[in-house]
Amino acid sequence: MFARSFQNDLMIMRKLPLFLGIILVSCLLWTTSCERNKVTCGTCKFELLPDSIMDVDYNLYSQVKIGNQVWLGENLRCTHYADGSPIDMIDTMVYARYAFPFGQVDSIQKYGILYNWAAARGINDSVVKADRVQGLCPQGFHLPTDEEWRELVYFVSNCSSTKKKTSVAKSLAAHDSLWHVSTVPNTPGFVADSISDTNNTSLFAAIPVGNCFENLASGELRFYNFSGGASFWSSTPYSYRAGDKKLTNPNAYGRYIGYNDVVANKSVSNKKAYFSIRCVKDK
Repeated sequence: MFARSFQNDLMIMRKLPLFLGIILVSCLLWTTSCERNKVTCGTCKFELLPDSIMDVDYNLYSQVKIGNQVWLGENLRCTHYADGSPIDMIDTMVYARYAFPFGQVDSIQKYGILYNWAAARGINDSVVKADRVQGLCPQGFHLPTDEEWRELVYFVSNCSSTKKKTSVAKSLAAHDSLWHVSTVPNTPGFVADSISDTNNTSLFAAIPVGNCFENLASGELRFYNFSGGASFWSSTPYSYRAGDKKLTNPNAYGRYIGYNDVVANKSVSNKKAYFSIRCVKDK
């Protein structure tokens, strides 16, 4: 009996290097797969999904899984709502409008379109709506609430804290030479990171399109901060949490990522400003 037990142990010991080799190869394949697909392994998983999303104007968008959320990986460039109606005057007081980045129509494929808040939500400001608002977003997606932006930033922040030369702003910012050069380490425009660049580790790919404001007296559109930062709308008006369910406050929440920033700043802006739109998938 002792001899048989010894013989079995010897056979197991002989096979042990094979088992260890299989485990090692599996780990290497798992790691290279993550690197090849630009995915951060483990709990901080960022994934570029294989299927594109189409809007009502037949524009195609990539989609990115960040934590438990799925976001469009590009700025919206749609000019019609889901029912086919164009962005137009909503009533005699509130106008839904859009503008081309820095006034150039041929720039929308890369940069998307800038929208005021009325266009983003697609509703009259006096109408009560639930938190989930589709607005201009494709079917199955909606304009993110301030809380959904917070969830995105919180997840990316936890992942970025484990990586050198990475911050929330840098992780969300696209690999793009348009960013103004920054001398502040760990920011989207910090040139010292050009060799081991950690921009866009989240795959969100925010582009510094800037924003646009309308001169209320002349109606002229004025473009600001191109290459300096990316501004995005949320569906949440400034006063919503204070109990104003009629959305009458002139301001709304958004997010701003600057070339010189390490964080994705929560912003409060006038609804007549023109920002980019990113849509998040319905859950």
